[in-house]
Amino acid sequence: MALYVMGAHRDSSEDGGEEAPAVDFVDAEVLEVLELARGDSVRSALEEVTDLGVKYSVPDWFAERLEQQLGRDVAEGFLRVSNEPGPTVLRLNPLRTSREQLIQDLSEHKYVGLASKDSPLCVVLEKNGQARRASLQSLQLWLDGHFEVQAEGSQLACLALRPEPGMTVGDFCAGRGGKALTLAVQLQSDPERPSQIFAYDVDEAALKQIPASAKRSGVEQSVIVDPFKKHLERAAKERGVGGVDGVDGVDGVDGVDG
Repeated sequence: MALYVMGAHRDSSEDGGEEAPAVDFVDAEVLEVLELARGDSVRSALEEVTDLGVKYSVPDWFAERLEQQLGRDVAEGFLRVSNEPGPTVLRLNPLRTSREQLIQDLSEHKYVGLASKDSPLCVVLEKNGQARRASLQSLQLWLDGHFEVQAEGSQLACLALRPEPGMTVGDFCAGRGGKALTLAVQLQSDPERPSQIFAYDVDEAALKQIPASAKRSGVEQSVIVDPFKKHLERAAKERGVGGVDGVDGVDGVDGVDG
């Protein structure tokens, strides 16, 4: 969530001569609530801040370098956009539907979806069709595995791997399985060449959510969940290492996503 660091104070005369406390950290959603409660004074105070690092909550060195390279106006425009909430982005499941059909089905629930020009799996919801993840996940379309909420960058990363049917793929930072499921769906194109996706992560609570998602997406036979922590601990013990911070390379798999 984007943070706004505000170093502005209200005029001391407003509070009987006592200086009002500064607003230190305000995220975009809280800013909207404060504006409703206090008019536009919060945003006005923010606009008066001239230090780009303070105004947009980025390191001073980054703001200075950006301003040197792009100029003040372009740098501030970039930082302002970077602090805005991103669009709600969906990844369609081609095993269940097509992009055209998903957009049409979403419109029946008053969501306005647009096809992305970059990822063929991506549907971007217009701002007037924005919805919280919880609302989207109450739709029968989601329950039937027609789509998942997933950033387009993650979709493109999976497409760039170009996995082929028959491969064994390891996702070594699987989390809740977003990329693992994307890859599993891609690898379903040839039933005669079954593939397996091994989903690893040290966060076992996150991994426990994968089987239900895989079943909903129709790839439960392809995704194998393994906490991985026990493997790291065993390997560390065998090598006399007190702990393991990461994995540099893995033998025996055709692709690594993480």
